[in-house]
Amino acid sequence: MVHIVQKKKFSQCIDAGGVYNEGDGSKIGVWIELDEEFNDDKQVIYKGEFKNGKKVGLWVEMKRDMDKIEEGFEKIQEIKYDN
Repeated sequence: MVHIVQKKKFSQCIDAGGVYNEGDGSKIGVWIELDEEFNDDKQVIYKGEFKNGKKVGLWVEMKRDMDKIEEGFEKIQEIKYDN
């Protein structure tokens, strides 16, 4: 069995989180993480994959403008993690 996490912050709902390995509790698979300073004025998320609790491969940093919520998130940059 795995557990899925969702986070809701501030005035808009953000689907974030992912799946934990039930055996050791490590993060696995595709995740969406909120920036540590995520708030109504700074809406930055990261999307990528965890393997054995470590970030692997290509992660995408994305942001959205609170004045243009309906347009969704746009890519800022890609971050490469070595395995």
